[in-house]
Amino acid sequence: MVMMKMKKRNWLIGTGLVAAVLGGSLFWISTQYQPILWTVDEQVVRTDDWKQLKPIVFHGIPEYSKTDELEKLEQRSKEELVLAIAEAQGVKADQAAVEKQLEQIAPTAEERVQKFKEMNTTEEAVRTNYTRALTAFALKTKIAGHIQATEEEIKAHYEENKNTIYLAPEFRTVHFLRVRKDDTMLVNNIPSMDIAEFRNLVKKNSADDRGVRFGAFHELVGREHLNSHTGSEQVTEVAFKAELNKITEPIEFNGFLFFFLVDEIKPVHQFTFEESRGKIEYAVRQDKQLKFYRGWLAEQEPVHGYRYFPENLDRGRLEAFWHDLPVNIDLLTGK
Repeated sequence: MVMMKMKKRNWLIGTGLVAAVLGGSLFWISTQYQPILWTVDEQVVRTDDWKQLKPIVFHGIPEYSKTDELEKLEQRSKEELVLAIAEAQGVKADQAAVEKQLEQIAPTAEERVQKFKEMNTTEEAVRTNYTRALTAFALKTKIAGHIQATEEEIKAHYEENKNTIYLAPEFRTVHFLRVRKDDTMLVNNIPSMDIAEFRNLVKKNSADDRGVRFGAFHELVGREHLNSHTGSEQVTEVAFKAELNKITEPIEFNGFLFFFLVDEIKPVHQFTFEESRGKIEYAVRQDKQLKFYRGWLAEQEPVHGYRYFPENLDRGRLEAFWHDLPVNIDLLTGK
């Protein structure tokens, strides 16, 4: 009987200890556990690490959305993957290029101190950013620099985009004046004005904030740009049909009258293949290199243990712990 009581007591004590340990563990997990956001090789970035990184990543951006945060999170994780691969490949940034970038901000160290102070940053932080970017560029050049554009690809690109990218629409330099219909004296005087008077009138009313008159000057702009200022495709069309150096007849829109004076017309221009070849070759080559490089990077992800868990930003600590358990075990065992 005594033995049975002792066994029962020991069982109760053991059960209590297990419950205490389990309860304590669950409490710690639910209050202290930091979910994993990404891993690269030996690097493990958790939610507390990300909180420290965010002021650096969002430097100068006081407000941002959840979508912005997720984009920056993925971007940073991929940057760390690239840097890890570069280190393994022995690829480093060109320090002379880094110095050149810094000199473009300010030529001397003393001037840079003041400049960076105005920018609310430090030379060390800027140098780090340039080094990271140029390291990534060096890796991309090493891996994809051999990819070139063929003559057939260049010609095909031109033919596919001949009537869009390589067709410049008509551009015009325009003065316009918007006046109220009941601004009778001015409306009656405009048709008899000479060109210089009209230009001066437009300039005089370019800062008018009363909403009665409004003048504007637009240099070599297209229909869409001018339309955004006049508010009417019909009004804009008048400007694009007007003769050079002649004040147009008024056109009415929304209770206002618009007058135009066209100073210059740059007609539609079809860029030839010969004119465009250099730009096309560069664009096609860059596109091919980027696709090749991205594919190659994707193949390196498992090699460098790249794992990315953006959903852990929204998971509770306990839920994230169970989700992360296989990864944490792998990290502990060195897998």
